[in-house]
Amino acid sequence: MALHGDDLSRFNMLKAGKWIDIAYLRDYYGLSDLRQNNNLHTALVRFSTSNPIEANGNVDRYALELFMQKQESLPRKWFAASLGGTVDLLDLILKNRDAIGLPPRAYELFKELIDRRLHDDLLASVKSLRFRTFSDRESFCYRLHDALAAELRMNYEKEIRPLSLWCETDSWLAQKGDGDYPSRYALDFDCITCKPISVAHAAWLDFGKPMTLGPDRCSKRTYAQNWQELSAVRAGRSEPEDLERYQ
Repeated sequence: MALHGDDLSRFNMLKAGKWIDIAYLRDYYGLSDLRQNNNLHTALVRFSTSNPIEANGNVDRYALELFMQKQESLPRKWFAASLGGTVDLLDLILKNRDAIGLPPRAYELFKELIDRRLHDDLLASVKSLRFRTFSDRESFCYRLHDALAAELRMNYEKEIRPLSLWCETDSWLAQKGDGDYPSRYALDFDCITCKPISVAHAAWLDFGKPMTLGPDRCSKRTYAQNWQELSAVRAGRSEPEDLERYQ
């Protein structure tokens, strides 16, 4: 199988270098056209004093990610995924911050980014999660979501679980009778398909991004089914494990 359509366009764009278009900014990062967000655009221009960060709507993704790293922030979409949830779950948390007991901090930065401190503040504010350790990510996400349901007096199955963000590859495997148990929550997004993926089903790609930034990841399903193109940009010497499971 060969890459085609939007997936092929994204692949070629990432191979070409640091510039991404408005569609990728929206689909992968969950951010709007910078020309429509004066707060973020101005902050990025000020941050990148020597090089242009935006040109005709295209954005320097390296500068964008470095800016977020320095600001210790994430796009709303990415931050929600760090909690195993959709943006709707994040909105629910922010809307009910007083009921949860979150400190009076401005978590929303430049309209579209979230301060990373919300993660630790959330765990410290939800009483049943204080000083608790978690055996794995699935345990963390489930306990957090279940605790939020209790704190907000909501029904977990009907009102909270539908706001969870599941790994698309794990869901695909489950349809084939080969999914993991428990089901995998997503943490990242496939840089080719922009679909949510878990650590367990992710492979790393090398498009020449600076080492100081987080790696580009794709689903092992994306990698296995488009091996001819993606093996050329594989990160590391060895192939991802268990590729036959995804072919």
